[in-house]
Amino acid sequence: MAAWMLSEASCPQTSASPSWGSIFHPSRAPVNIADVATSLMKGVLSYGPRFFELEWCHFCRERHTPPEAAPVFRLPLDLGLRIVSFLPFSDRSALNASCRHLEKFVTNPVAARVRHTLREFGLDPGPFLESMQYHGAVIGGIAALRIFVEDVPMPRVLEVYTRQGHPDLGAPNQEEYDDDDPSADRGNGYRLVETAIFTYGKCQLLGYQHYGANVEKILRMRNSTLDREILFVQSRVPPIELIIEAPTTLLMNFITSNDAVCLYPDLTERRKGLLTLPIPDDRSSTLDVPVLDTLAGFRLYMFGNATQAVGRHRCPLHPSCPAVPRAYPDLLMYTVRFTDAGGYGSRLAESTWTLKVPSPCGSTERIEQST
Repeated sequence: MAAWMLSEASCPQTSASPSWGSIFHPSRAPVNIADVATSLMKGVLSYGPRFFELEWCHFCRERHTPPEAAPVFRLPLDLGLRIVSFLPFSDRSALNASCRHLEKFVTNPVAARVRHTLREFGLDPGPFLESMQYHGAVIGGIAALRIFVEDVPMPRVLEVYTRQGHPDLGAPNQEEYDDDDPSADRGNGYRLVETAIFTYGKCQLLGYQHYGANVEKILRMRNSTLDREILFVQSRVPPIELIIEAPTTLLMNFITSNDAVCLYPDLTERRKGLLTLPIPDDRSSTLDVPVLDTLAGFRLYMFGNATQAVGRHRCPLHPSCPAVPRAYPDLLMYTVRFTDAGGYGSRLAESTWTLKVPSPCGSTERIEQST
């Protein structure tokens, strides 16, 4: 049985973390951190004088009570950011949309993680993101996953998916270079070390076999000084269609020039993923999928059975149910717009799909009633 194959019984149940109430006041009943966060958020729009007496806000261009009316604004910024980090993705999305003054609590951490990731690969975030927008490129793989699952370590390889060409890596460290010379500096110390055009080579670089048919070629760039690699995955289909062919929903995340997108937020925030690989009847896998072992090493759990991953639900009403037809963009995904950089506009094509899983949930599944 492969390391990444889990049953419902083998997935450890997440125990409730010690709450602030139980830590500081052991004799009192535990306090739910989400309730604390919700209480601190109240007051921005709901309380205060009547509407026509409210002061006009030039920042968000509407009338509302002063931001200081919300308890969260009376806290140090780093503490407010920490509190919001305990909220589920759905609450963060609602918070982000409710008031422009609250956007920073959601967008600032995401923007910081995106820029930190690019700098770790020796890239200047501003120009690189703008070049990504021009080429309609997205960042996928482990680098995109760690934007939403913060304890996932920084990967050594950055996967960039693009339809034509690839984003500019920046100025080369030498004044002149020859495009035909693989050893020449292509920008910021990156040199072309491999061009994979056959299915086996593509699968070896990506860690799984799904992309062979839709990938035209992969350019493997290496920076020996930083010990980092960038894979430019040039696709025959729009990049989003490559993302949704990943072997698990845990890898169905991506970073555009302006947004960080998680396609299956309910599963991802619970550290669960649905497998999209065909699994034989004996529950053993005949496919070499090293990326799934990598994810299992991060304490992420993957299931071939949809009900085990999603839980008992009514098909196809649950947002993570594989029977739900999905589209990009739609309201079921978790999207954080971290910058408005670039003047080329969105060049990402819309996509639609329905997940194909080894063991789908049936329409006979019903919501489990509590007594």
